[in-house]
Amino acid sequence: DALDVADETRAWRAYLEDLPPGDRLWLAVHGDRVVGYARTGPGEVHGLYAAPDLIGAGVGRALLEHAVSDFARRGFEVATLWHFAGNDRAAGFYEHLGFRLDGARRGSEHGADELRRVRPLA
Repeated sequence: DALDVADETRAWRAYLEDLPPGDRLWLAVHGDRVVGYARTGPGEVHGLYAAPDLIGAGVGRALLEHAVSDFARRGFEVATLWHFAGNDRAAGFYEHLGFRLDGARRGSEHGADELRRVRPLA
C-alpha cells in the first residue's frame, strides 16, 4: 500500500527497457489480468508475486517452479532467493518447495533483514 504507482511504473519500464542479459520476467496471466510474476537473475529469484486474492491457488508455486526449471536448463546448480525475516508465510512456502536456509542474512532498505534460501538443482 505504501508504494507509489507512478514511481513503480517508471522503475519497471526502465528495468524492462534495459533488461540485463541473464534476467527473466515470468508472468502468470488469467484472461486480460496479470495475476503474478517471478523476476529472476542468473540462478536467483529476485521477486515473486501472486495477486492477494489468488494466494493459495498455485500461482506462486507455478511461477517459482517455472523459474527453477529455467535455472536448471541454463546449467545452474543451485537456485537462490531471499525473503524477509519474520515472514513466516513466505518461509513456509519456500521450505515446502525445497528451499533451505543457508545462514546468510543481510539488511534491507525496507527495514526487516532478509534471509537467504537455496535449493540444489541436481
